[in-house]
Amino acid sequence: MQTNPFKPTAGKTPPTIIGREDVLEEFSEGLINGPGAPGRLMRIAGVRGTGKTVLLDECSRLAQSRGWTVIKEVATEGLCQRILEQLQPKFQAKHARFEPTVAGISIGSIDIERIGPSLRDAMRQTITKNGNGLLITLDEVQDAELDEVRTLSIAIQQVIGEDLDIAFVFAGLPSMIESIINGKTLTFLRRALPFDLKAVAVTEVSYSLEETIEASGMELQPGIAGQLAEATQGYPFMIQLVGYYAWQLARRAHTAIIGEEEAERGIATARERFCAMVIEPALQRIPPTCIAYLLSMASLGQTSSTSMVADALNKTPQQVSSVRSRLLRESIIEAPSYGKVSFAIPYMRDYLYEHKAELEECDKKLLQMKINSLEAQYKEMLKSRKVVHDMKNHLLALKKYDQERDWEGLHQYLNELSDDMLDDSYQIWTGNRMLDMILNQKTKDAKEKETDMQIETEVFATLPFSDREIISLFGNVLDNALEACERIQDKKRWIKIKIKKKNHLLYIETSNAIKEMPVQNQKEFVSVKEDEILHGYGMKNIQDIVRKYDGIFRYKIYGEYLVCIISIYDIRGAEEE
Repeated sequence: MQTNPFKPTAGKTPPTIIGREDVLEEFSEGLINGPGAPGRLMRIAGVRGTGKTVLLDECSRLAQSRGWTVIKEVATEGLCQRILEQLQPKFQAKHARFEPTVAGISIGSIDIERIGPSLRDAMRQTITKNGNGLLITLDEVQDAELDEVRTLSIAIQQVIGEDLDIAFVFAGLPSMIESIINGKTLTFLRRALPFDLKAVAVTEVSYSLEETIEASGMELQPGIAGQLAEATQGYPFMIQLVGYYAWQLARRAHTAIIGEEEAERGIATARERFCAMVIEPALQRIPPTCIAYLLSMASLGQTSSTSMVADALNKTPQQVSSVRSRLLRESIIEAPSYGKVSFAIPYMRDYLYEHKAELEECDKKLLQMKINSLEAQYKEMLKSRKVVHDMKNHLLALKKYDQERDWEGLHQYLNELSDDMLDDSYQIWTGNRMLDMILNQKTKDAKEKETDMQIETEVFATLPFSDREIISLFGNVLDNALEACERIQDKKRWIKIKIKKKNHLLYIETSNAIKEMPVQNQKEFVSVKEDEILHGYGMKNIQDIVRKYDGIFRYKIYGEYLVCIISIYDIRGAEEE
């Protein structure tokens, strides 16, 4: 008897690729038809388990069969450098220096630009030297640094322009791959031939399963092929799992016939493995708010209206629109029609329903830990920021006057307060009371420390952060800048902060003079203060808040000054997509 023909393992190509013949045919024709053929530049999008990696591997096999050089990469940091080293094994890392990352964001754009010409030359030399073509495949493109994708695509475009045999096939999650190709200066990738992988027709799966199993020396009882096919829901990875375990159970039973028992047990085992290998990792990538949204969806059915999901959470659709968008970007859910959401991954609803209590308890613990952390930070800040305490007392006093309808007393108190704070100090107004308080107080602190602080901001109808997060984020960012300036003795001290919002993109840029290059250890800032623990905690809180809102935090050093940039996509208040 032959070995098990099904291969539900990463990196292994199954014996039969079902329902993807059009992709492979287009690619094969592209290899034949020469430079400029559409099949030589392709993008493959699909949710987890739809066979993106298998297709990339099959494209690689087809190219190798024609004598092409093949480079297979996954989009992680250092992508361009790794490709360059494969093309030119003697290439040394010293030729390209990468700066440390902050919050997982590479900031080595200058060095990346230096790699570009070398990468282009290496591609050209490989093709001309070997006398055949070059294929580069890139998986999980949504995890790539834009600078690296830009550098790679420019090099490939230039080689294509020289009429040389090169092909580029990349794959990723549907929504995220769109954001990549629509990025600035990446218009070249928009021309890539698109393939959006959907579930394979169950009838086609049934036929393929039967054909593959019979070719291995096994048989299927009547009706079993359809039963197995239905259980796969047309997803390639599930096809391999179901086929593998049904076949293996028959072999263990020393029978050449897959019957009802083998099918049922095989399906059950396949589901368990699918949950462990696909569903659970997907859920681990998302915050508790997303889990709560999914649990609400699960209680309503496979497909539900966004308004009903919001109602189940005691929220408005606008209040949970950012959560919905996150789940769409992660390709965990999809929008089959306007105002509707459904699960994009098979068995996701079943898993959520079965593990509801476990997931809720886990999220409660996680949320409580975050709350405790924020509370601790908030209390620390209250200890060191007299203005917060004073403002609280002022507000209590004003409220008391209002309750007692003591209008004369209220008027007098406001006059006294304006002399102290409102007229002179609170000159910055953004529309957000906490942000106003922080910016105005830090302006006062800067003045006392002989530091020139310039603030460029606008009026905000909404901000994505809670009051505590505003205190933590802006307070720590500006405190770090003030402390850096305080160490300067022989030159001008200055801080500039810019806060802008356009098309729901919140952009925060802080630049400040520095005495010397910041100390770094294992890609993190190292404090030179006595209270190193508190300072480190403050930096961690900045990063945690940015990550919470799926933002980007990066810094650049320009000789005698430091620039910190935070960008967050905020769709609160926007119409539901």
